[in-house]
Amino acid sequence: MIAKTSTIIPKDHLAEHSFTYWQHCKHALDLSMRLLTMFWKSTIHGFFPNVYADDGPTEVYNIYHEIKNLPNVKKLYEELDDKRSNK
Repeated sequence: MIAKTSTIIPKDHLAEHSFTYWQHCKHALDLSMRLLTMFWKSTIHGFFPNVYADDGPTEVYNIYHEIKNLPNVKKLYEELDDKRSNK
């Protein structure tokens, strides 16, 4: 199953994280840069299999473990797990 994203942002999104606007912005941009770096490394790895062989899976693992306990992410994962188990 492929999880679909939502474009509707809850009004209390910042409050769920206890983030200020700028803390949230920094957090989101940091993740964005890490994902962009992972994109480029994975693209290079596609053409040169011996280069960056473990970087993609390692970064996915690291990001997952960093965000899995954020309140909104934890709730989202529970909802996705419920949908997956009901199929």
